[in-house]
Order: sequence, then structure tokens, then C-alpha cells
Amino acid sequence: MSELEKLVPALRHALDVWRIRSADSEELLNRQITVSVEYTGDVIELQRAGLSTGYDTNGEVTGQIAFRDLERLAAVSGVARVTMQPSAQPMLDETVAEMRVPWKVPPGFSGKGAGVIIAVIDTGIDIFHESLRTSSGQTRILELWDQSNGLTGGSAPPAGFQQIGRIYNAPQINTAITAGPPFESVDTNGHGTHVAGTAAGNGSQDDRCSNPGKYVGVAPEADMVIVKAIALTAGQGNTKDALRWCAEAGARHKVALNPEKPVVINCSWGSDLGAHDGNDYHDISVDRILRPTGNPIPAGLAVVVSAGNEGNGDTHDSGVLQPGASTTVSFYMPDNSTAADPIHIWYNGNASITVQLTAPVSTAFPGTNTTGLFAPGGAGSPFTIGGMQISITSPTNGDPAHGNKKDISISISATGNRSNRDGVWQLALSNTSAVAANWDIWTQSSHDEGYPIFRLPSESGDPPARRRNNTIGAPGSSRNAITVANYLSDEIQSSSSRGPASYPVGTPSGEVKPTIAAVGAAVTAPRSRDDKDVPSSCCNQKVVDKSGTSMAAPHVAGLVALMFEKNRNLTFEQVRGHLQHSARLDGIPAAETPVIIDPLPGIRWSNIWGAGKVNAQVALAEMPAALAEMPAAANASVGGGGSGGGPIMFMDNPEWGYTPHTIFSRLGDWRLRFGPRPGLMLVAALISRHVDEVLRLINHNNRVGAIWRRNGGPLLVRHLLYSHQSPATLLPATVDGRDIGILISRFLPILDRFGGERLKADIAYYRNFVRQWPGADLGGLDSEALRLGGKS
Repeated sequence: MSELEKLVPALRHALDVWRIRSADSEELLNRQITVSVEYTGDVIELQRAGLSTGYDTNGEVTGQIAFRDLERLAAVSGVARVTMQPSAQPMLDETVAEMRVPWKVPPGFSGKGAGVIIAVIDTGIDIFHESLRTSSGQTRILELWDQSNGLTGGSAPPAGFQQIGRIYNAPQINTAITAGPPFESVDTNGHGTHVAGTAAGNGSQDDRCSNPGKYVGVAPEADMVIVKAIALTAGQGNTKDALRWCAEAGARHKVALNPEKPVVINCSWGSDLGAHDGNDYHDISVDRILRPTGNPIPAGLAVVVSAGNEGNGDTHDSGVLQPGASTTVSFYMPDNSTAADPIHIWYNGNASITVQLTAPVSTAFPGTNTTGLFAPGGAGSPFTIGGMQISITSPTNGDPAHGNKKDISISISATGNRSNRDGVWQLALSNTSAVAANWDIWTQSSHDEGYPIFRLPSESGDPPARRRNNTIGAPGSSRNAITVANYLSDEIQSSSSRGPASYPVGTPSGEVKPTIAAVGAAVTAPRSRDDKDVPSSCCNQKVVDKSGTSMAAPHVAGLVALMFEKNRNLTFEQVRGHLQHSARLDGIPAAETPVIIDPLPGIRWSNIWGAGKVNAQVALAEMPAALAEMPAAANASVGGGGSGGGPIMFMDNPEWGYTPHTIFSRLGDWRLRFGPRPGLMLVAALISRHVDEVLRLINHNNRVGAIWRRNGGPLLVRHLLYSHQSPATLLPATVDGRDIGILISRFLPILDRFGGERLKADIAYYRNFVRQWPGADLGGLDSEALRLGGKS
């Protein structure tokens, strides 16, 4: 492998563009970017090559480096691969009620996020905003990492993280609040303050137009950790290190002997470019903290991401080219596009596509207006076309990190002080292979100025489905993120990005995108004092309306905080499963209604709405409280009520007598002996939820009692409460010669016949899981519980 081949194609392409444009700008000449380096050997060698190193994980380190040092870095003998961090951009009081949050719309769990950390990686925060402070005026922000250059206050990031920006702790922030504005770290964009306020604002600001308490976030008692890493000057910001730092916040702020605080991370930002296959830079960054290599899935950690706002942005097109076929894709370049405009074409690696880019004819620049044909591995780039330079990179081999897909990278760069040629451009694609080529094209949107779009001036109406589908960018396309679409009333917002039209057979139901939809249109939330947006809801500028999936995501992040408050032992898979299973379908148009994709748990999905509208009330009601918080009754006496509120086990026929212990004492014993195993936690949750009703049916319904007694139910209870339990199984396969599998197979139908609606629903959902209990090892129960997504 040559030295430059160590740079991924997108980075080689970016280096080519830098070479073209840096001659015109001193700032570009010194431009730095954030990269991820896979290497063996000593990290000092990377630092000597110019890399300012950040978080190092199993031979992969992030950091910043100047473009001019990239080739020197690639020449280091231990370097295997260098990946560029894609640029991330923001994706932008009745919404809480619309979510059915129980503290706002009773009944249900009344928690407000106490003891949970909501981490927001965004454009910063206004530390002075009253909604982000306590009633005594103290900050609710535990830590703030501003990754901007040139700061002097606070302290440096901890060892192992890239040494950029400064970190401010709560005492330092409180000192600044007492002193009053200004503060060194500000949110001039306003996006981050709005997002944090939506998730966790307590509404204590006095709006003059409304009393305090009107504009309250979803989890107003949660703590906050903030990272300013988005919309910074080019070359700044390290989202990968930011995610890791936020994920570790629960351990940093652990109180005495209490468990680590649960953390939910909100990412209302993303990247348009990339393969959109769950394997892009930001996707992998999320996946690695949620599924750490060689370690179990951490409890009490989740990442919520906005789906993006490209549903009607016309930044995507797709199609299929049969062997030997050609097609021309037209796109429109506006007249004020001065930045380099990237276009990426991804297609299956066993095919081969030749491209040709043709610019509009210009009388001001006579001569060629086309690149000519450019085949994989072709030469001649960059091409000069009348005041513009076109750079093309087209690899001959597929990228193994993206399922062996190939990426054709194109950049259009104007020279001097010109803008790129406006008008309709033509991109010709020709399949020169013997297999069909499935292609997708994405452009990079930049709302500060024009950028290429596939909508032509002659077009009207909504974009065709092929352009709208598969527009969720990274990290929303992460397999493990909770990805949120944006709706208002009964309509998905036209800008809300969509997932693929379908997924490969076998894709886990939790991994389909989007995950769920929440309100994100005209959301009134805290306004940063430095936000240039004109406030729309209040005369003294304490709140402002913003719209987008950026505003939908923190609603769900706040809800996840409430879920963690109720049960800190939940994994992100269980949280995601509860959100999906509990979603509402009311009002969704028939053509867009999510359909069943996983029959056993009853999870629905459409590429527009995900599972449907988020339903906080049901999601919180379905999930159990942490087992450690359930009432225990180890010392219950014969004939008395169980201590701590646990029900007495009247399961035996009078001829057997009744057991004097409660089921909760046995559950507590299991918890102490086996730990918080997913399978055990799910078994315990199901028993805890339905034990009262099942006992009533056994004791008062003759048909249920008969089935229970005739098939060995009392023997099983006696065994569970008095016998030594095997460390490998919970329920034995047989007791005194009675087959417990037969007991369960006969007992479930009679419960289904006479039980209430909630019991019936859980029997339908968990039937196969419960049938596995007799003789099943804990590992098998764990796998099935995780597959079910933890709905309980």
C-alpha cells in the first residue's frame, strides 16, 4: 500500500481540493482537520508527524492535523488508515403534553429526570439562562467543554482526550454567573441552548409575556453536561472525543456509594455525505461507546440523534444502471455557491462506473466545459473549466469498511473570488461492468449559501420518493442510535429526513431508521442571549421558536432521561424497544402508517415515521422500576402480609399448605446471586408485574386453579422458594418428575383466556420467552431478552 493509499478516498480527495484552493488563502494554507488514525506502534511517532492526539482506543486515535502534514503522517510506518471526520452542522409548550409526558399529562410515572445526566453536544450554551439554573440561581450544568480555540479559563481536557478548548466545572460556572456576563464560552448560534432547554430546561425564566413555568423541557430536574463542538471554525471540534467524554460523565459525577449516574447523549447534528449505511465516521463513533469492544452493553447509556432535515432538500438521488447502460443526472448550481461543493457517488463494488461532469456553457469562459470520461483509477484530475477546478477521485477497489462499496468523490471549486458556475450541470454515469450498479448520490448542504441540488428550476411539487428516501445522515444512520424524525399534529414535516424504503431481510427491528417521531416544528425553548435569531414568542428574548429534527431529538432525549430515572439498569436496546413498542399511530395518514416488521414484540416501522409518534406515558408505564427499588419481604411471617408491601404467595391447594415467603424475597435473592443479567431482569419484571393478578386467578378461578394444580404448579413454587438454586438456571426442567415445560404450555392459554388486557398483551408478546424458562441457562435467556429489546 502506498503512503497516500493510507488516506481514505474522501480524505485524499479533500487533500486534492486543499492543494487547489490553499494558494488563494492564508487561512486555507494553515487549515487543520480532525482525523481518526488506525495505527500500530508508538503514538509519539504520530505526534512527531504533526498530529495533535485525542482519545486513543485499541490502536485508533483521534486528533487534529494540518493538511500540509497529512502526507508526513501517512508516511509513518505504523499507520494503517487515516479517516477524516466529516463536517457536522446543526439540524434544526405544548410539545411536552403532545408527547404524553406523565408529569405533564397524568397519570403515570411522575419523575422529572432527577439523578440523570443529559449530555448535549452542540453549538454551546448560554450559562446565564434562568431555565438552565436551579431555583437558587446555581447552574445545573455539571461540566462544559468548549472545544473552541483561544480560550484561557477553566482547565485543559483530561489526559487521553484531544487537548483542544477548555473545560469549565460547575463552581467555575457559578462564579461566572455571580459575576455576570460576559462569559468566555458563548452560544452565538443559539442552537445548543435551545436543544438543551428542550430536553432539560425548567422554565424558570420570566418571559414577561408568560409566567415562569410555561416553557418547561421534558426532564427539568436532570443534570447537564455540555460540549461545544458543532459549527466551530473549520478544523476545530472533535465529536468522537466529545461522545466518549459524555459517556464517561456518569462515572465522573458518581456520588459516594451510589451507582454511576445514567447518561443520555443528544446529538442534534449530522453529516450529509458518506455511504449512509451505518458505517460512516460519526456512526462508528456512536456505536463504539454503546457496544464497546470486548465489554457488555453498558446500562444507563443511550444516544439520541436527529434524523436530519433533507427530506425535501433535493440533496440525494439514486437509481440502478444495468450492465452497459448509461444515464445522465442533472443538478442545479445556484449563483452564490462560493465554497467547494462536494458530490459523492456510492455504488456496489463489483460494478464499475465511468463518470463525466459537464458544466453549463458560459460565453465569459470559452473553451471546454467538460471533464471528459473518468474511469475508476483514472488520471487527469483536477480539471480546469473556465475559472473552476474539478477534482475527481474514483477508486478501483471497494471500501471494506462500507461493504466493499466504491465512492466517486467530486468537488467543484471556483478559483479567485468567483463563485461556481450557476445553472444546470450534467453528470453522466456509465456502467462498464457485467453486473447492475445500484448507485446513490449525495451533495453537501450548506444553508449559509447555495449548494448543488437535484431539483431543477423547471420542477414543481414534492421531490420523487427516490430523492427523499435514504437521506438520514450520520450519526442518525448509526445502528445503535435512537434516531428521531419530526412531525407536527398529524403530518410528518416535509423536511424530515427519511430512511431507506426497505431494509435487508434479517435487519434487527431496533436498527431501522428513523426509530420514532417527535414534535420538532416551531418549538418554543430557551434562547441564547447571543443568538442572532429574532425571538418569535416573547418580547424580552428569553425564548425563541426553532424547527427541525434538531428540536425533535431533545424531546426524546428528555424522555430517555425519565426512563433512566425509573430504571437505571436499562440498556439502550431496552430503551429503544420500549419507545418503538409504545409508539402511537393516531392521525398518521394511511399511506404512511408504520407496519409490523417484528411480529413477536409487535414493533412497527415506516421509513417516514419510524415506529410512530412517541408516547411517553405508555413507554414509562410498560417498563419496570429497577429491581433494587422493588419492595422486598425476606422476613414475612406465616399468614401475615409481606413486609415492604410484597404479596403473599397463596399458590398452593390447602392440602399443601401455603408458602410463608413472598416472591419478592426470591427475586431479590436472584438479583444478589446473579447480578443484573438481562434475562433475569426481564423474568423478574414480568413476575413483578403480573403476580397479583395470577394469584387471584389461581385462588378464585376454579379452571385456572385446576390447571395450575394438576400440572405441578405448587411443586414448582415449593422448589423455587425452598430449594437451592442452580447458578446456571432459574427454573428447572422437571420437579419431582413433573415436566415444567408442560405446566407452562398449559398454564399460559388459560391465563390468556381469563386474564386482563395487560396480561393478555404480555402473553402474546413474551409467549416464546416464557416457554424457554424451564431448563434454560441464563445466557440463553439473556440473548432472548436482548433480542426482544427489553419491552417489559
